[in-house]
Amino acid sequence: GCSLGDAKPFACEQYPLSFDPYEARYFFYADCPLYEQYQSELAIPGSEAELHFQAVHQRNQNIMKDQPEFLQRNFDLDADYFELLPLAVPEQAIGPKTS
Repeated sequence: GCSLGDAKPFACEQYPLSFDPYEARYFFYADCPLYEQYQSELAIPGSEAELHFQAVHQRNQNIMKDQPEFLQRNFDLDADYFELLPLAVPEQAIGPKTS
């Protein structure tokens, strides 16, 4: 496991997800063997996948308010270096809209 705790870099925090702010879509790193499991558990309220997704989504929404260009650069790097699979996100996993 990672010993950095709360000091993890942004990309590590959201792994195995990548967020495209232009399309407002999430992707999954193809090299991670948990894609099918994560995708199916995402629809289960309270599952580890749903809780992880919600934390990542909330962080991305907060960053979008002040630094959307940071998210775009992060996604562009991910898309250039990794194979990304589209992630189907159930409505309930997104949670209430924040403003």
